[in-house]
Order: sequence, then structure tokens, then C-alpha cells
Amino acid sequence: MRARFTFLCICMKLYQLIRGEQAACTLQQWCVFSFLFCGILFTACSKSDDPGIDPSPTDTIPTNTGMFHKLIRITNYLPNNKPATDDDPTANLPTAFFSLEDSTGRPLEYAKTNRWDISFSGLYNSLLAPNNGKEPKNPGYGGNGKGGIYLIAKPFEEVVDVPADELMGSNKSYMTDESGAFGSGIGWYCYDWAGTIYGDGSYDKQHVAYAMKNRTIIVRTAKGNYAKIRMISLYKDALDYAQMLRKTPHPYFTFEYVLVPASSKNFDIK
Repeated sequence: MRARFTFLCICMKLYQLIRGEQAACTLQQWCVFSFLFCGILFTACSKSDDPGIDPSPTDTIPTNTGMFHKLIRITNYLPNNKPATDDDPTANLPTAFFSLEDSTGRPLEYAKTNRWDISFSGLYNSLLAPNNGKEPKNPGYGGNGKGGIYLIAKPFEEVVDVPADELMGSNKSYMTDESGAFGSGIGWYCYDWAGTIYGDGSYDKQHVAYAMKNRTIIVRTAKGNYAKIRMISLYKDALDYAQMLRKTPHPYFTFEYVLVPASSKNFDIK
């Protein structure tokens, strides 16, 4: 605030000198005013261009208990704030982190903290993994996250109980389901290569990924709480299969989840 006030005063002084409302200044005065003007302008621009990380990754943040036992919807979450271009459809996109306990994305600086719960990586950020600091291949390796993940072949509404903790794999991740192209085992979406599984085979319905309605993702958060997640779409503003087209902007994730504390036995909504 003080810098802005000083900046304003210098601007007013320069304006007065230029208008001739003050006595002619010396070359030395002009140099001083110009130096201060440029310095403060540079500082102000630098601060506005670099918002920094707030709070810092080293801060200890308690769990927001107000998030428990509620149905929470995230709409059009764009990992890394940058949509895919499809120039190289086989390229892995940068890993992004999301906190289920705060309903917000986290920058890469938080990788080795317990401030995120699920990562989005791989092709179109569609590979989902937990935050576990003990797993060498986990993006949170070396941190204090104690997360796990488990995929159930049931609709979201039918998953009532929190699964046994031994089912929550700390080294697991989920992506393409075996019902679609390039799938291996159970996954959370079906990749419709030819556009004939959920579409009419037209160009617009080819190479579309559909979040499967009979899949529910269970996540043990980095702090040891639990969430059940329903993935709805990875296309911008497209919530049903008919709206999901080849050229619909992606990956924009829409999903719903219920978060419960570690002591809970079921995913009840209150």
C-alpha cells in the first residue's frame, strides 16, 4: 500500500513538472524521479504477475470438517488450467493435484505434502492416483500423504459402506476400462475408438471417452479420511453422453463426491 501511495505521489510530481506548475527542476531531480518511477513500476508489475503460493506448502492446514457428509460437485475442473490441443493425442499431460478436503486444485509445489488427495496425469490427465508418500512411483513419494484408491463396479448411489482399508491400494491407479479400446482390467471410463459403443459411428462420436455410470472411485485421502467419487464427464459443459463429441473441449472434469472422516463406516449425507 505504501509503495502504491509513493508511486502516485511521484506520478503527480512528474505531471506538475511537465505542466510547468512547479519551478524548473535540475537534471539531477529528473534522474531521481525517473529512477524511482521505473523502480516502483517494475515492482508493482512483478508482484501482480507472480501471485505466489498462499498458504505455503510447509504450512500445517487442519481438515475442513465442514466438508464432511455433503454431496459436493466439481464442474469443469481443468488440470493445469490448460485444455488439450490433440496435436499429439498420445502425449502425457503434466500431472495435476486436487484436494478433496478443500475442493480445489493444487500447484506442483504441493506434490510432497498432504494438501492434495488425487492426481490427474497421463493421457488427457485421465489417470487417477492417490497421494501416498511411501510409494516410489506415486507423485507424492517422499511426502507425508497416506492415501489409497479403490474402484468399485457399482453405481455411486449403491456404494454405501466404506470399504475395508486393505482394499485401498496405495500403489494403484485407474484409467481406461477393458470394455473400450486400449483398456486393461477395470477402469473409470470407456474409450470409444470407433464411436460405436455409445455413439452412431459418425466422425463426431469417434475417439470419445465416456465416464462409466456403474463405476465408483473410493479414495483414502492424504490425511486418512475417505471419499466416494462419481466421475461424470471429462468434456466441458457436457454432462450426458449425447453431448460428448470428439471436438468438445477436454479435459474438463465434472465429478461429484462425498467426503467422510476416518472414523466413518458409511458414506451418509447429512
